[in-house]
Amino acid sequence: EMDHAVSVVKTRIEEIVEKDNSIRIAFDIPQVDSETRKLGVGGTFEPEALPVRNEIAYDLHEVQNDIQSLLRTTEFENSSYAAVLDEVVSKKHILDHTPSIRPCEGYLSSGFGMRPDPFTGEVTMHSGIDIAGDRGTPVMCTADGVVKHTGWVGRFGKIIIIDHGFGHKTVYGHLDEINVRKGQSVKRWQVIGTMGSTGRSTGPHLHYEIRKNDRVQNPMSFMFSDIQDLF
Repeated sequence: EMDHAVSVVKTRIEEIVEKDNSIRIAFDIPQVDSETRKLGVGGTFEPEALPVRNEIAYDLHEVQNDIQSLLRTTEFENSSYAAVLDEVVSKKHILDHTPSIRPCEGYLSSGFGMRPDPFTGEVTMHSGIDIAGDRGTPVMCTADGVVKHTGWVGRFGKIIIIDHGFGHKTVYGHLDEINVRKGQSVKRWQVIGTMGSTGRSTGPHLHYEIRKNDRVQNPMSFMFSDIQDLF
């Protein structure tokens, strides 16, 4: 039972390490390499004398070693987490201006990348994602920023473009209603319009784009479901 418990804790720690690495990547924080982690949790352990012999004693000594190693590992990972949290807090302003949530409710009807055009059948680049839902579904701003454009733009119909700074812009197309104006400051989670089917559209949906330094990005890489719980 003790050996099983140790195995479960090891698995949980591996999950924590993976999350630590993911957060470091997301916020451009240097990762902790495997050798540093080994040094951080290394050390020797002299087992206590046990009133048992042979195989049982060996097994208990192994469990004692594992527990001591896990204690050192948790201390190291706690230190790593504290360092990461300090970095994230210091970058909160950048985080506030980085698209990080789903812009609306609905289901993903078309992803980012090459796809057959729904009208012509020709394979073309789809520069964003399409989220389908009911007409009138609220559309939210995905990060703090300033509205740079509102109005009708060709095949996208009614559209909003928001500049978030740090090279990020977001585009919200095929809207039914626009609730913001050019030059207005907006916040993440703020409702800026409603889903519609304006422009060249087969039904109510939102066309959502993210541009980094004017290059389109896959919006799915910018959706973090727990972003509201970070601070």
